[in-house]
Amino acid sequence: MIKNKIDLLPLIFLVILFVYFAYSNASKPRVLIVQSHTTTTSKSSAEIDKVIRQAFNEKAWISTRWVYLGQRNKRLLWSVKQANNIVKRWKPTLIIAVGEKAQRSIAKNYLNDPKIKLIFAGIRGVDESKQYGTATNATGIVEATPFVIAKQIYGELFPHKKRVVVITDSSAESKSMLASFKKINWSPFNIIAIKILTNAKQWQDTIKQAQTTADLIFVLRYYDLESSDNAKPIITWAINNSRIPMVGFSGGFVDDGGAISIGTNHGEQGKLAVKLALQIIENSSAALPPVNTHTQMQPYIRESVFKQFFPNAPLPKMLVDFAKAQNTYYP
Repeated sequence: MIKNKIDLLPLIFLVILFVYFAYSNASKPRVLIVQSHTTTTSKSSAEIDKVIRQAFNEKAWISTRWVYLGQRNKRLLWSVKQANNIVKRWKPTLIIAVGEKAQRSIAKNYLNDPKIKLIFAGIRGVDESKQYGTATNATGIVEATPFVIAKQIYGELFPHKKRVVVITDSSAESKSMLASFKKINWSPFNIIAIKILTNAKQWQDTIKQAQTTADLIFVLRYYDLESSDNAKPIITWAINNSRIPMVGFSGGFVDDGGAISIGTNHGEQGKLAVKLALQIIENSSAALPPVNTHTQMQPYIRESVFKQFFPNAPLPKMLVDFAKAQNTYYP
């Protein structure tokens, strides 16, 4: 009899251990990170993903799950369904939504939900900033394009290219960027036209017309020109059909095939998102931190395309080294 009881001790110990770990995991704060893009299609996404993962890997007392929405329609629909199922079943304490698709497709569904806190990382539109900032359960990071620094860098890179056509789509995010763009004195650049476009045909026609009127094309935003979520063909067509250089103001422009872009630093944006998350989790009863504004500059470079337009013009070594150090450089 005593022997049988002794034989049961290891089993009892394992049951107690299982219950302990189950309770421990159930009581952990749960953070769901939803990325708009996969890390294989976007260096910007890969950088912010790396920073957030490193930070949470050091916080064993927090449980995390990840969803990557991707670019193509079928994957996007499947990933959105997966993310919403995780929210319903896993019941996260907090959702970090990185980028527009994650914010629109997932996080906005839970605005003012008392059971979930939200962090919107990389807010572009003014309306979104107000909406997220006034929700009872949300805060975030406004991505403010560093236009002043971009003007300086592009002025040094293209000292003889003064006539500029600006092209952008008609989204709310684009209107917000354009409002900030217009506040800058762009001299010595001469902004000869600002074109707000609604489809790929207008994009192509505008680029063709610019060949005879402009020296340079500024690309603000183009993601809403196609019904598909894959915007790369838009940039591929432009690179193959424009003899004048095109420059951007976001990392996505270079990810999609563009030559150079001066945007915000996504690694720093990731750090800010984690900082906000920890503040919320560690002070769950306190008021949410206010919406932050992120302006730190980051160059994005695809040197082979830059050389296509300027075969004899070297890129500044400091700019190239900066991009390589932050993993935003393509050969």
